Amino acid sequence: AHFARRAEALDNIADHAMMEQLEHVCKTRAHMFSSSDFSFLLFAVQSGLVCFVASTLDREPELAKFYGPSLFSAALRMPAVEGPHAIDLAPMVQMLLKRGLGPNQQKDSPALWTLWLEKFPYSDTRSTRFHYWSKILKMLLLHGVRAQESAEFFNEIRKWVDKSNGEDIVSETIVKGTAMLLSHGLNPNEPNGQRHTFWTAFLEHLCAGEFSPKPTTVCTLVQIFSLFFRYGADPTAFIYSTSTVH
Repeated sequence: AHFARRAEALDNIADHAMMEQLEHVCKTRAHMFSSSDFSFLLFAVQSGLVCFVASTLDREPELAKFYGPSLFSAALRMPAVEGPHAIDLAPMVQMLLKRGLGPNQQKDSPALWTLWLEKFPYSDTRSTRFHYWSKILKMLLLHGVRAQESAEFFNEIRKWVDKSNGEDIVSETIVKGTAMLLSHGLNPNEPNGQRHTFWTAFLEHLCAGEFSPKPTTVCTLVQIFSLFFRYGADPTAFIYSTSTVH
C-alpha cells in the first residue's frame, strides 16, 4: 500500500496493474480480508489510495450506493501514527465528499457525524492532531453537514473545559471548534434535541454546584461566552439558568 500510494503521488493516477497485484496478495491472506470487492476497497480507503478509490467508485457507482457510509466512516478515522509514516486521509475525505458521500447524504448521517465528534481525543495535546481535526471539521461544514446536530461536541466541551488545565492545544480545540460550528449555522438558541438549547445547556453545566473552573481555564470560558454572544445567544437565558440551578 505504501508503494501504491507513492506511485499515485508521482503520477496522480491509479496504477491499476499494481493495484490488481496488491488486491490478489491481500485476498490470499484470509486473516486480513474476505473475498469481497468491498473488503479491498475499504482497505484502499484506509490506506489513503485516493486515485484508486475515486476511479473505482466512478467505474462502479453502485459500490458508493451500498457501502458509502462504511467507506466514509473509514476515511474519518484519525491517523493512527504520526510523522513520515502517517497516512493523511484528508484528501480521501475531500474526494468522497465531492462524490456525494458524507453525513448529509447518507441515511445514517447523524450517527456518522456524532460518532466522529465523540471519538475526537479532546485531551490530546499534540498540535498535529488538533490541526488535522480542524481541517476535517472545516471540510464537513463546507460540504453542508448540519452544525445543529453537534450536541455531542458541547457535551465533550463540558467534560474537558475544566480538565484542560489551561493547556493551549486543548483550549484551542474547544474555542476554535465552537467558532467553526457557530459560524456555519449552529444556532445557540435552538433546542439541541433535549429540553435545553445549546446555550442554556452550557450555562447550566457551568452554574452547577459541582463545576468549579480553575483559574487557568477562565480565559477559555470567556472566549466561549464571547462566541455565543457574537452569534446571538439570548442574554436573558443566563438569568434563567442561574435561577433554576440548585
